Amino acid sequence: TIARERGARVFYRHGSRHRAPDPFSPAALRSLLPDLADHDVFLCGPPGMIQTARAGLRAAGVPARQIHAEAFEL
Repeated sequence: TIARERGARVFYRHGSRHRAPDPFSPAALRSLLPDLADHDVFLCGPPGMIQTARAGLRAAGVPARQIHAEAFEL
């Protein structure tokens, strides 16, 4: 609801960290949003996922200042 009201888009990436192709590769992330580097990205998940996603986003050209993360452990 919050995303819809603010005109944001939500993309869910979930499943095994070991599946192929890598859901956090720069190519996979750009396939979701070709102009990814022009947007702020908000991440929420376990620390390992955050680290992997952040690396993929940076490799896709997203500036560090545009990546916002909240990590949690289950």
